[in-house]
Amino acid sequence: MSIESIMDAFWRYVENERLSYQDVAKRLGVSKTTIAKWANGESIPNSRTLLNIIDMVPFAVKYFPLDKEKYDKLSIKDIMTIKYIIDCMIKKV
Repeated sequence: MSIESIMDAFWRYVENERLSYQDVAKRLGVSKTTIAKWANGESIPNSRTLLNIIDMVPFAVKYFPLDKEKYDKLSIKDIMTIKYIIDCMIKKV
């Protein structure tokens, strides 16, 4: 999982939940200015904040779009295994 994919999922989550920069800043313990800098590509979160983002965002498979053709070839068992692995990664963070 790259920083770019985490941040893409983060921004989709912020948009879907209709969160303000103030809401996000409060949840992550950073300033509203910091959130604006991330949004403008002026900076990226430090490692501790990145872990807080991963903890904050429900990183379900829906936030990481798979190629439709490849997704259609996955069995229910495969999908459940992927979900389980993601859940375990989130819990360990």
